Amino acid sequence: MKAADHLEKIVLPAVREFFAAEDSLSAPAQDQSPEAEYFKVTALRRARTASIELNHLADTHANFTQSSLASVRTLISSNCTMLRSNTMCHDCSLLRDIADVFKHSSIDRKSATIKHSKAVVTVSTGYGELGYGEGKFDGTEQIIVELPNGDKRALSSILQNVVDAWRRLLVLSLPPVSEF
Repeated sequence: MKAADHLEKIVLPAVREFFAAEDSLSAPAQDQSPEAEYFKVTALRRARTASIELNHLADTHANFTQSSLASVRTLISSNCTMLRSNTMCHDCSLLRDIADVFKHSSIDRKSATIKHSKAVVTVSTGYGELGYGEGKFDGTEQIIVELPNGDKRALSSILQNVVDAWRRLLVLSLPPVSEF
């Protein structure tokens, strides 16, 4: 399957499901409900699926184009910017780490930024805890990746950045942010 088809038929549905689950998680009416645990577990499960599917797209593209996985990862990374700015970011490699810790619970790859699934959590964040324009506002719960240096990243922004990188590489249009 071509990467563009795989993106459209497999990856983007998983990303859309994650965003819907995270919206349910952060709905103000759900904060104190008895179903709160269900919303957290569902958001984490869909975060796992979206991360793994998006990361796996590199393998699919490498197989289809008969390229090395390393060269595909380099191409994707060279197209990855922070929330459509001109600032390059390392979210492709961070997404790889997230997918790996979701699959294996912990990883010992020296180049990995995060090493354990405990770094991917469901929490609310306060003002200034995330980068400018990143994640949800008003202290609502969301899936956060806690980096070893104490920085926090919104998984929604990481997914957005990597999907955008793929769209650029495959010469596909960029719909409005958060619309997949």
